[in-house]
Amino acid sequence: MATSGEAPELSIITPKPPETIGERFLNFLKSYYTPEEGYKYRARIARLIAENSKSLVVDFPDLLTYDSSLAELIVEKPLEVIPVLSEALREAIKIEDSEYAQKHKKFNVRFRKLPEVVSIRRLRAHHIDKLIMVEGIVTRATPVKHQLIKAIFRCKACGTEIEVPQVAAHFVTPTKCPNEACPSRRGPFELIEEKCEYIDWQKIVIQEKPEDLPPGQLPRSLEAILIDDLVDTVKPGDRVVAIGVLRIQQESLKKSKPPVFSAYLDINYIEAQTKEFAEVEITPEDEKKILELAKDPRIKERIVKSIAPSIHGMRPIKEAIACLLFGGVPKVYPDGVRVRGDIHILLVGDPGTGKSLTYSVPVLYYEPGKGLQFRPIGEIVDTLIEQYRNRVKVEGESEILYLRDVGVEIYVPSVNPEDFTVEWKKVRAVIRHRAPEKVVLVKTKTGRTIVVTKDHSILVFNGSKLAVARAQDLIPGKSIVPVLRRILPVSTEKLTNFHGMQLDWDIGYLVGMFLGDGTIAKVTSGERFELTSLDPNVLVKISEILQNKFSTICSLHIHDSRSMTYKLICQRDAVVEWLKQFIRDKHALHREKVKGYETRLKYVPYELLLNGPEEFVAGFISGLLESDGYIAIPRVKECGKSHHGEISLTLVNRELATAFSLALTRLGIWHSLRTGVKLYKGKELMVYTIRVLDISKLKSVVQLISEDKMLRLAQVAEPRTTDDIVPVPRELVREISLLGFCRGRLRSLGSEFRGKVYRGYVGRAYAHRMVQKLMERAKVTECGELSGIQKLARFLENEYLGWDLVAEVKEVSISEVEPEHSEYVYDLSVEDYENFVAGYGLIFVHNSQLLKFVARVAPRGVYTTGKGSTAAGLTAAVVRDKATGEYYLEAGALVLADGGVCCIDELEKMESRDRVAIHEAMEQQTISIAKAGIVATLNARCAILAAANPAYGRYLPNRTLAENIDLPVTILSRFDLIFIIRDEPEQSRDTALARHITMLHQGATPEEFRDIIPPDLLRKYIAYARKYVKPKLSPEAARRIEQFFLELRRQSQGPNSPIAITARQLEALIRLAEAEARMALRPVVTLEDAEAAIRLMMEFLKSAGMDLSSGTLDIDIVMAGRPRSQQEKLARLMDIIKSMEEEKGKVKVSELIKRAEEEGIDREFVEKAIETLKRQGELYEPKPGYIKRVKV
Repeated sequence: MATSGEAPELSIITPKPPETIGERFLNFLKSYYTPEEGYKYRARIARLIAENSKSLVVDFPDLLTYDSSLAELIVEKPLEVIPVLSEALREAIKIEDSEYAQKHKKFNVRFRKLPEVVSIRRLRAHHIDKLIMVEGIVTRATPVKHQLIKAIFRCKACGTEIEVPQVAAHFVTPTKCPNEACPSRRGPFELIEEKCEYIDWQKIVIQEKPEDLPPGQLPRSLEAILIDDLVDTVKPGDRVVAIGVLRIQQESLKKSKPPVFSAYLDINYIEAQTKEFAEVEITPEDEKKILELAKDPRIKERIVKSIAPSIHGMRPIKEAIACLLFGGVPKVYPDGVRVRGDIHILLVGDPGTGKSLTYSVPVLYYEPGKGLQFRPIGEIVDTLIEQYRNRVKVEGESEILYLRDVGVEIYVPSVNPEDFTVEWKKVRAVIRHRAPEKVVLVKTKTGRTIVVTKDHSILVFNGSKLAVARAQDLIPGKSIVPVLRRILPVSTEKLTNFHGMQLDWDIGYLVGMFLGDGTIAKVTSGERFELTSLDPNVLVKISEILQNKFSTICSLHIHDSRSMTYKLICQRDAVVEWLKQFIRDKHALHREKVKGYETRLKYVPYELLLNGPEEFVAGFISGLLESDGYIAIPRVKECGKSHHGEISLTLVNRELATAFSLALTRLGIWHSLRTGVKLYKGKELMVYTIRVLDISKLKSVVQLISEDKMLRLAQVAEPRTTDDIVPVPRELVREISLLGFCRGRLRSLGSEFRGKVYRGYVGRAYAHRMVQKLMERAKVTECGELSGIQKLARFLENEYLGWDLVAEVKEVSISEVEPEHSEYVYDLSVEDYENFVAGYGLIFVHNSQLLKFVARVAPRGVYTTGKGSTAAGLTAAVVRDKATGEYYLEAGALVLADGGVCCIDELEKMESRDRVAIHEAMEQQTISIAKAGIVATLNARCAILAAANPAYGRYLPNRTLAENIDLPVTILSRFDLIFIIRDEPEQSRDTALARHITMLHQGATPEEFRDIIPPDLLRKYIAYARKYVKPKLSPEAARRIEQFFLELRRQSQGPNSPIAITARQLEALIRLAEAEARMALRPVVTLEDAEAAIRLMMEFLKSAGMDLSSGTLDIDIVMAGRPRSQQEKLARLMDIIKSMEEEKGKVKVSELIKRAEEEGIDREFVEKAIETLKRQGELYEPKPGYIKRVKV
């Protein structure tokens, strides 16, 4: 101790150096402890050594709780940090087993369970070189290759060996020999392959999961690299969670190309989600709701009602689809044979033939290289069908041309029914049908019109989203239809020049003025351009434009001193010839001297307004309004009501009126279109009036020269009208009450709001005020998410989607609306949403609802079409890598749907060579590939729900199932259930259907929508049932199924009796009974479940397996393609053909019919059998009127 006066002794404390990253990780491995697992990573290291492995998997949440800064460092700088952690792992292994640590050159630290999943679609530049986690489906995988990581070269001059690490993106060779005594320091060098170090390498492609895909978008993919012990851990079709570093590589090294880089994932850890429906997250709250639902004695009834409730009726089919969603229990027999639990269903229905538009209905579309166009649908379809006649498919009375087959691309505006976004979608096919006698004219409140067949579907707002309704079911004053408010832009080069003239505002103004008040006058010296106006400033402006554009001088005169009208005259031939481009028939120009005659000859090519610059369109609108526009200033009427003013244009030329409407739509200016009759000199003239309803938008676009019209335009106010409406979501009723608008001082406003909601629509201006009030109140009350208010706000923000009220639905004769083109009606099939815009005013019309609902509600669902799918697209393909030339596997729809449901629409349109591919998938539930040296088997354990259209347009009851559907019996026999949906008039059913549809359009809730389970909850309920419920047959259920099977088999014991049921249907019965039990989450199949399964089986047998000639059940109709009665007749007919052929060489058809009739076989059967056998390749026609057997 220091004494007084002495300096105290100081003890020097040396600060402990901070721990390195490696030391921190080593401490984590040694000291991380949990009560449940003890020293977790010590145990994992011991297991790693015992299993002779090189990789340690670390749960990222463990590291995050132990050392959050280290965890953050790993995510931010993985390329620097992970190699250091690998060395720390080596040190930890040394502690356990030093020999094992020396045995392996490298150990891997792999991380799983990162806190955040990054969507493949959302990968951005800030993710580069960061550790991220993605989810998706492996769609491709290359064979395993071997990457060089350390190269050993030998100098050929002196024999020195040189080690060159391969860390760059390309192969690195030595630049010079390190041996100073080498006679040639610059080589040459040779690679010593046996001394080099390699590592296993494999490339895979991970694609977004179908259920995560935004509506209408193509799935995005990400290439990923697997190295070392990660190779071959996943295969195409597997759903995976992948953790890795997002790296980049340059796409092109050409000097002229920009330095663009593509991303790939350098994988650190990957795990296949092998459990069924692993992607459906079921929280404890969800599980509680599911178990509560299962207690409901009506649960099965509620599930069936929840299957596509917007589709009326069809209860047995909906119950069967519910069974398909829940599925039976797969089994493996003692001999190793696997029996599927998935249920396959085929729906055969009368298609909507004749659901079409008449010839003259115009359609807006975009064709690459030709730009936007607006042409009659009949003209488009007829041109394509005649041009590609040899590729047209004839189905019944329909002619269909699939555009993919002929390399034609056409896109149309299409609206997403869920989120109301408008996008360009590709046209899949063009269709032409025989026209019916009667069609329906649909007219809206703003005068938009379309002429369609009675059954054609129009999109309507049903209170929450877009639904479809037949044209004849639309309700005037109630049905609200979506229309195109503004034309979507396309990423294509604009039309900037027309016949040598640059398209700008001035040229647009000139064209508009000419079409309105201009004329080509015939004079002694030839022709000249004349233009009259009340305002000389307008003519001065036109004179300036002509001088600037055509270098011509015009003269200005007083045309009429009493009315003070001025005339501009231009004699220049170049001006006259250019303006003649806007005359439809130049030779008829001076044929008649009747007022308005020349006006009816005028037109403007729609392509100019659709593809020209927006400033040209603005000039065109300005010119037409300047010449023929009517601008009324606000005033007070005699009745005391105020008039807000009006801007309108009246024309006698429909084509010009349509052009003006298109120009307004191009710029997003809402307007109405009226058609009327005007008397002129005792004659009736059709006039077309376009009234502008979006005044503020018009004012921002037009530029008028006339001072009088400019002053008038400035005074016109926004009209208070319900011609510009938005629909009101039904959810607003609850939200208005929730926000307190039904009590106190807000009560009157709440009553007003609720009245508008019950009506179903409000004016756009009122809607803006309504949303503002509701939003302000929502901030005060803090009610959380209010979906109705948000939806209404989205309607107002959506500049491309407008709404209109149906005003008139009228049945007319097709010859009345199409006097020259009444033979056919037309339609388009559009990808994804199956809708497009058509008609004067661009109304959205619609073209398989049930299948898409199932694909959406199934926990793992994939939707595809027969025509759009090849064998490889459905199963799997071997694809060659463009960069390396190597072959790799790519999974198809059935593999991607593994563990779920694959919905195939229009199955009959699949090419016959492609149908064979699904045989194995339907029964063995695997896909076998043996191509390009790749032999593999992929899982396709999915249920198949398919739909097919009859081959003759409508289902013919007098023909067998196989004859009605163009499908082989090898596929038909693999379906557990087949249902025939026929559209037959029936008073009670038709009344219920009409009531169901009208209630939907009134915004009311039909009976079918009451007590249903929300789709999201139903999806989780199905996933829970399939995951945890494995019901077994009770003795009672087993006895009932046996009894039913034996009873039907007993009926087939006669020598000529048809077989009613086979073992294949018995297995289907058991699957159905298990699915019925799963619906109620029962572990045992009860007698009730067995009875329900038998009921469905009898529906199928009576629908598809009934021999109409004998009135008995005959499963051979499905299993063999024809009933037993026909099989016997056919065998006898073939014997007759054989004997006649032996006698005469070839068989004369007329003699065959006579011989067959003598044997008791009717003429109709013989003729039909000959056609069938010729189609099947068993008979051929050596010359007209004769047949012969095909001998193999």
